[in-house]
Amino acid sequence: MEKGVRRARLEESRKKVKIKLLTVFICFILIIIVIQFTKVDEGKIVEETSSKVEETTENKEEVKEENVEEKQEIIEPSESEEIKQLIEQIKIDNSLTEDNFSFFYYNPKTKKYYLDNGDKWYTAASTTKVPIAMIYYDKINNKEITLDSVYPYSSSDYEEGDGMTAYTYSPGDEIPLSFLIEQMIEKSDNTATNVLTRALGGRKQYIGDTLKYIDEKINIEIPENFYTENITSPKYGIGIMNYLYNHPEEYAGLIDHMKKSSYGSYLKKLIDCDVAHKYGSYEGYIHDYGIVYSNTPYLIGVFTKSVPNAEELIANISKQVLDKHLSLEE
Repeated sequence: MEKGVRRARLEESRKKVKIKLLTVFICFILIIIVIQFTKVDEGKIVEETSSKVEETTENKEEVKEENVEEKQEIIEPSESEEIKQLIEQIKIDNSLTEDNFSFFYYNPKTKKYYLDNGDKWYTAASTTKVPIAMIYYDKINNKEITLDSVYPYSSSDYEEGDGMTAYTYSPGDEIPLSFLIEQMIEKSDNTATNVLTRALGGRKQYIGDTLKYIDEKINIEIPENFYTENITSPKYGIGIMNYLYNHPEEYAGLIDHMKKSSYGSYLKKLIDCDVAHKYGSYEGYIHDYGIVYSNTPYLIGVFTKSVPNAEELIANISKQVLDKHLSLEE
């Protein structure tokens, strides 16, 4: 009987061993299967990662190519041979010299320009009224003042000329800035200009501030009397107009006044498109400079000293330059 019990226990032990071995074998098989699937997944991940890396590399290369193309589109300023030839012929036809004539032209889109006698300084006359107005618009944009700010009119501010300041107000009155700028730019009112100049501390105090409008590339040499006398030059003029053109929002009101200035004369007389400009006339110095809003706007300035019929000359030059400018666009 004891032998039977022993055999039964032995058989039971053998069964347990077999079950354990079978369990181990099954686990081993499962481990192999898991490893195989993991390798497959890893392969997919590697492939996807490689694909993403390649896409990123391609995108970077495309961005680099686009940047190269953008750099290639940068246009460097260059002299306009066509405008140069036109002005040279006009000078011959009208006996103009370095002593009595200067000119500038600039196309902001093509960067084509022409400067004739650009370093010559002239009595500025009323052309100085543009940078004066720009200083006040800077103050408006900086929230220092508003167009409703008022300035006192002194008897010493009175000066003969066009405009309504002296007829609308009396010495001692306070005048709104909006009225003064309108009269100064649209009517070339000298009295309004004197009120605003005095409020800035006089020419010696404020004039240096206008140099911030001049691009360093213009390479302008400023004489000492620039700070005390009302003088200008083509290089200074093109700098003022270029800054004005490139900041239309800051000076929108000023540009609008300049478009209304001097209807039917000077640069505007013989052309139909809008011109934001300011002329000046004083003791034989007659100038005009501005922005011509043709299909492609451009800057122009004509400066003269003791030239017969200078106003007509400026009008004719303006018409011929516009015609040449338009022909270059075709």
